[in-house]
Amino acid sequence: MTLLRRFFTRYFQAPRLTVFETEVGVKYRFGRFDSNKFVDYVIQEVPFQSLGISFSDLVLPPDLLRDRYTLCGMALPLSPHFQLMEEIDTGTLAMGSEYMSRCKMGTLDARLPSNPRMTDLTQQYWRQKKEMIQHETVTISVIKVSLGSRQKYVIADGKHRAAMVAYFDRPEYLHLRLLSNAFTQDPFFQHVYSYTLGLDSHEYSINQDVIRAILDES
Repeated sequence: MTLLRRFFTRYFQAPRLTVFETEVGVKYRFGRFDSNKFVDYVIQEVPFQSLGISFSDLVLPPDLLRDRYTLCGMALPLSPHFQLMEEIDTGTLAMGSEYMSRCKMGTLDARLPSNPRMTDLTQQYWRQKKEMIQHETVTISVIKVSLGSRQKYVIADGKHRAAMVAYFDRPEYLHLRLLSNAFTQDPFFQHVYSYTLGLDSHEYSINQDVIRAILDES
């Protein structure tokens, strides 16, 4: 390898996905999955109301957090995302709200801690609400799994959009893109899922159960 090639390889090569464990759970740097790629795994798109299910049958996806912090498998109406919609709508959003606190602690999902600005969240809310009212259609990506003895729909993409539809109780607006579990073959999911499945089940049982349900779904 020439000196020039070694230089470009060292300084311009895209950083590789790094997965590691922290006090609150598994985190990653670089190599994040592009949610636009979920469209490649859509089996069918159906109106939410055609399935005869409720908003509580929509649950949050694996977040790779320890059991004491995780939101994985939580019903959408009980989630901080739903609460965020209510707080912005009623003008009660505060820095100490659960959503904001979880962002700062890194316990909202597998991303590293962050400090979102309330003004940004509020602007996004009103923009999203305007689009919902104008188009009367909100589409999210889900995968149907068996959790215990019940069928649930794990939200792969669109938690905030789904939370808004649920908060305003407009099930007629919601459409579900049903995914094949083939997306788990993407290197990102292969890496983070296998890493999490290899950890202490006393600490990660909730995420591990949902990950296995996703991998087992055909």
